[in-house]
Amino acid sequence: MFSVGVEEWIERLAVAYLQDLSRSDAHFKLVLAPYGGGKTHFLMALAVRALREEFAVSFVQCVPDKRGGPVRVDNPLGLFAESIGALQIPGQDGQGVSPLLTAVVNAKRRAIEEAGATDPDAAFALYLKDLKRTYSTGVYGDFAQVACHALAGYWEDRELGAAASAAEKWLSGRMESLTRDDWQVLGLRRATSANEGALGRKLLLALSKFTLDAGCQGWVLLIDEVETLFTAKGKALQAVLGAMRVMVDWSGSPVGDIPLFCAFAATPDVLEGITKYPALQQRLAVAGATFDEGFDFAAQISLDRIGIGHEPLLRAIGERLVEVAALASDGKLTQSVQLENARRLAKVASQMSLDINARRLYVKTWASLLLLQNSTGEQAFGEDELRKRYLGDFQGIQAEDQAAFEP
Repeated sequence: MFSVGVEEWIERLAVAYLQDLSRSDAHFKLVLAPYGGGKTHFLMALAVRALREEFAVSFVQCVPDKRGGPVRVDNPLGLFAESIGALQIPGQDGQGVSPLLTAVVNAKRRAIEEAGATDPDAAFALYLKDLKRTYSTGVYGDFAQVACHALAGYWEDRELGAAASAAEKWLSGRMESLTRDDWQVLGLRRATSANEGALGRKLLLALSKFTLDAGCQGWVLLIDEVETLFTAKGKALQAVLGAMRVMVDWSGSPVGDIPLFCAFAATPDVLEGITKYPALQQRLAVAGATFDEGFDFAAQISLDRIGIGHEPLLRAIGERLVEVAALASDGKLTQSVQLENARRLAKVASQMSLDINARRLYVKTWASLLLLQNSTGEQAFGEDELRKRYLGDFQGIQAEDQAAFEP
């Protein structure tokens, strides 16, 4: 409802990648915009389109060193746990490993029924056997062995037994929650600290491929706020950059199908950090035409270059918000009056040069004015009053940002 200006770019990504390239191969984009520049909104809009294109979707945000939420590209096992925990499957309620396993079992039931198999249980057992052969341990680790335990439990359609329950926890990336009995029933040992990175990478690859078994076209992984990882220095920053390079190198990988579209979203200052790792800089560099110039395969997408003028963009955003406010106000707000207010505020905002992104500030100011009128009564605002309110909200956001970034 609120997307303005991004529809054409989302459509281009959908046609080039979701309807074609990312159904068989991994592809990566670096989405850039300043704070408040629409990165999260862009990823959300892309997620909605990806679900429509029958892709599984995971949206995660980088929260470095936060206990219980280690979304770091240099912690592949933690990234896997957060990604599968946020996983959405088209047509399935909820998020996580359970909807994924349910979708796989449902897809296999339909296929077995359509094939007219006389013994569905035997047919499903053959599928599990083939699964172990397809997901070799060298590339995908113990994924298939554990997945078969979980799928067998889901196929029986009753309370999960010990093996299936343990497998579900393992597939959720919650390795620390497995008991000694869980490890024993799975026939596995806990990975050592030195091997956790390799295990996480194998599980990310396996998850991408496994979405095909759930009836999806592949997996869309959206990683927001990557810039928070670039506060690291020295070897720690090199670890982040190296991990990103390993992921990007999945493009054209010879290991087989990796139906993946991954977008890293960050502020533009990450480009300076990337220069410290030439191998990654080379892979994410813009060579030739840019995405905003119509080159779909450019590695970077700069949201500040969306092909719509600054004031028209703000005005269009304001008009969308009027539609929502009119529905929520029980007749207290008149659409024609509020459209004029929105356009006048867009004009004021476009004339003022402030160091906080104007889209974010415009939305905050306009939403507060709509809320005010809903409480105290409708009015037509003049440009002078709008300018004062706009400046006041700017100072408020500036204070909030300074407080948030204090050590």
